[in-house]
Amino acid sequence: MFGWWWWVGFCDLPLDRVVVAVYPRRMMLLLASLRRSLSLSLSREVGGRALWVGGLATVFGLVGVVGVSAEPAVGGGSGGPLYAQGLATATTEGQAASVAAASGQPVLVVSESSGTFGSYVLPDGSLVAEVTGEPVRVADVTSAVGYRPVDTTLVQDALGVHPVEAAAPIVLSDGGADGFIARLGAGADSVALGWLRSLPVPVLSGSEARYVDALPGIDVVIRVNATGFEQFFVVKQRPTSALVIDQPLALRGLRAVVNSAGQLELHDAVTNRLVSDLGTAVISGDGTDPLSGLATDTGTVPITLAGSVGSPTLQLRPDPAFFDRPGL
Repeated sequence: MFGWWWWVGFCDLPLDRVVVAVYPRRMMLLLASLRRSLSLSLSREVGGRALWVGGLATVFGLVGVVGVSAEPAVGGGSGGPLYAQGLATATTEGQAASVAAASGQPVLVVSESSGTFGSYVLPDGSLVAEVTGEPVRVADVTSAVGYRPVDTTLVQDALGVHPVEAAAPIVLSDGGADGFIARLGAGADSVALGWLRSLPVPVLSGSEARYVDALPGIDVVIRVNATGFEQFFVVKQRPTSALVIDQPLALRGLRAVVNSAGQLELHDAVTNRLVSDLGTAVISGDGTDPLSGLATDTGTVPITLAGSVGSPTLQLRPDPAFFDRPGL
């Protein structure tokens, strides 16, 4: 099989790439200040919720490149990221210190934390900062714990197909002639990937929705994350002619451009400020390197935009020669 993909969102570092370190109190204050500065300069409100722009993804992408991961020695004994351990929360650091000392478990300080930054007090009174590449919690003043954990498991109900809880409004088509396959954002700022055919009812598995034979011999897979989604085209047999895929883009408050590097970007329609760099489309075979797990045969798919600025059509044209490579 073959496939190509690109992603729509504001951060794409896997959630298991987490930095966990114990800092003295003064360093924690510096980190909190830095986190607030990043939040102010690198986020925007979309549908009433903050979505991280590409610049922040680049900052934390560097962490992923050097392979920093969660330290299993920090936490309640189960190892792994603290955010995934269902730990207790407290509003202030003082309250958290009391609960941590009594329970023998780390406690999240809600007032000093955000979707991507967790401030924890350990039972010995020291502080832990946990930084994730994308949001793992969503603030909720109505909740007893002050937030709701992000859960990208897809469910289907009257609203359509959507994750249980994400940091941005994400809705996928539940099949039929809806005219779109995936939508990110709501209200004044949103982007929707259109679809010109009737779609089959998706097969849901975790954070993935598979539209079997959405195109002849091609499955379309949408994989959601906390702040956006990726779109995959799974080509199940060698094409007999050049593949041509056109997807209308429905934009509100945004405009799409293809930059000089061939990457799709979203800009604020009024200020022209870069909101998100959606990157390039990538094509690969199904072979992977046994050590890295990465695809061994890859290439890029040219992205072009046709039509008007307000209603552009995304055009994907994979090189037919790619499918003739030996071993594919």
